[in-house]
Amino acid sequence: MDFDEWDQNQRKWARGWRSLIFPGLFLLYLGQTAHGIGLHASGTEALVGYVTLIAFGVVYLAAMRARWRDHPERFHHLFFVMLALFVIEVPIAHEDAFVMCCSSPCTRWRCSGHAR
Repeated sequence: MDFDEWDQNQRKWARGWRSLIFPGLFLLYLGQTAHGIGLHASGTEALVGYVTLIAFGVVYLAAMRARWRDHPERFHHLFFVMLALFVIEVPIAHEDAFVMCCSSPCTRWRCSGHAR
């Protein structure tokens, strides 16, 4: 197997659902936000909190794919959706909602030295 064939096999693996495994691990941190929803909210407010949290996770994964596939406009739109979901979550989960900021793709991207 030469290098070009190996490289193509690696790229094939990194596409599709498998490309979401690693960023999906960061969604485990959102368990703290779910715990905060359980502590600080009940009834309809808690339901809104959990639905918002699930929507944040879905948008987060979509933003990661957009970032890796060099779709900056789509990434920026998704990032602002994540920011709006965070703003909705703060009054529900209180301080536990701030974990959502740590899992944002912009935060890790900037911290990893890729910022321009």
